[in-house]
Amino acid sequence: MSMPSTTTTTPQCMEESIDFRAVLLKIQEDLSNDDRRKLHFLFGENIPRRLRDDPSVGGTLSLLESLFDHAKISNDDFMYLIKAFDKIGCEAAAKRLKAHRQQSEQKWQTLDEDRPSSYSLMDEAMKAIQGDIIVTNATVHEHLLNSQDDTKHKKQPDLILSTQKLAAVNRRRKSALLSLLKRHCRCLVFAIAALAVISILIAVIINLKKTRDDYRAASLKLKSGMYRRASYRFI
Repeated sequence: MSMPSTTTTTPQCMEESIDFRAVLLKIQEDLSNDDRRKLHFLFGENIPRRLRDDPSVGGTLSLLESLFDHAKISNDDFMYLIKAFDKIGCEAAAKRLKAHRQQSEQKWQTLDEDRPSSYSLMDEAMKAIQGDIIVTNATVHEHLLNSQDDTKHKKQPDLILSTQKLAAVNRRRKSALLSLLKRHCRCLVFAIAALAVISILIAVIINLKKTRDDYRAASLKLKSGMYRRASYRFI
């Protein structure tokens, strides 16, 4: 079970913080200078150089405070520190931190079990609020439906007027299209009549030309016959 976050300042959180720091102080009393040097070396670049080079009790406490500031450890999450003590061989320190963690988890579990009885009034209040919200939502929905019905009744005359205007516009468009179609039909009839007249004129011209050619041919034959007769007489 994971313990709840202790970011908010409450009496329980403050007590948890004090208990955890007290455990860290007890651990410091059991650490030797070599253990502190190993711990400082293990953290390496995770701490400033000045803290790394100060393996005294004060330097180690400053190191732990730096881990708090950089969120490496907290009152409810200090596995990073437990692993560090395990790696440098400080089994007693790691064991003490694990025991503190187990006690904290049991404490929070007890609080969770007692919470329903202490928060029953709040739960009832929340249920009542939710019921009011449901009723309010239903009322608002009904009001919206009624408003929509009223709006529909109010908009019916406007809808009739709009329909009438649209019908008038359609009639005007229809009459305009019919007049345009009639105009095009008249133009087409005139064009056909003009083509017919032109065709007749062309036929007449062709006939006249043919008649003229025939007349010329006949005239030439007649003249040639007259010349022949005159020559025979002369002979």
